[in-house]
Amino acid sequence: MTLFRRYTLIIVIALLGTVSTLTAKERLADKVRVERVVRVSHLSTSGVNVWVEITNDSHLRLVAKSAEVDMSIDGRHVATISLRDKVVLPRHKTSTVLVPLRFKSHSSFALAKLLRQIIQGNNDSITATYRVRAGISVYKKNFSGENIAILKFLDKFAISKETLKELLSMM
Repeated sequence: MTLFRRYTLIIVIALLGTVSTLTAKERLADKVRVERVVRVSHLSTSGVNVWVEITNDSHLRLVAKSAEVDMSIDGRHVATISLRDKVVLPRHKTSTVLVPLRFKSHSSFALAKLLRQIIQGNNDSITATYRVRAGISVYKKNFSGENIAILKFLDKFAISKETLKELLSMM
């Protein structure tokens, strides 16, 4: 096979892989849901361990290696929430998963205030910027979004206001 044909074949395979990944990503978003917060422990001003019941109806074992969310109110950075360790979602299962979070903010009460504002509906000015590295065990991809309205962000990651109420009541 000539060198030109090899490179053409590699490019075509890469393009087909990208198209199938995009449609698979859209289908995958429908198959993973946050059901409820089970419990909260080790709450401090620097972080918390949250056990969340998550349904993964896909045939893939999903791994979030790292994630970081910057929360802003009226364009002013309020808090950063990040994963301390990876999170693994078993395939074809509803399971309780540990989500170890780290907080960075200018005030120890900023996150609770932010949660209350979202739950009460005062969320027109709240936005989120996120960066996530996730995928299956052998293939990981970076996902990101900037200045997304908080309601759209919660919907994108299948997090309901009821789940936030449960979290706030446990904090």
